Amino acid sequence: MQGIQPAPAPFSNTSPTLPKAPEAMRMPPAPSMPDRDVIRVIVADENLYRTMELFHELARQNGISKTSVGAGKPYVADYNTPEQKVWPVSIKFFPDRPDDTFTPVHLENVNNFGKQVNEALSRAGIVKVIPVD
Repeated sequence: MQGIQPAPAPFSNTSPTLPKAPEAMRMPPAPSMPDRDVIRVIVADENLYRTMELFHELARQNGISKTSVGAGKPYVADYNTPEQKVWPVSIKFFPDRPDDTFTPVHLENVNNFGKQVNEALSRAGIVKVIPVD
């Protein structure tokens, strides 16, 4: 039985074939396009309007006027204890050039919004509702 090698561990963390994390698999944005043109969070029922107002205010602070803030259909988050009614809230950023691209200044402002949103929600006492393992 010489020359027989042990089988590699099927889920070894040193394996070069492990899948990448979802955020690492996302394609980089095209030139003149923001990192994310839609930002979506899920919040508890009592935070719906405060979240929408926060999105508008943070956009204004970043000099962004071409946006659309909206709420999706509410649902009961059965992954929370206790279960609670939650809302998906999103903000969409629109290009400011006729060719549907973003000027460098608008692009920087939109990308800054994306970097600031979690901290702004936290400062406002708004907790994002997410499934927990």
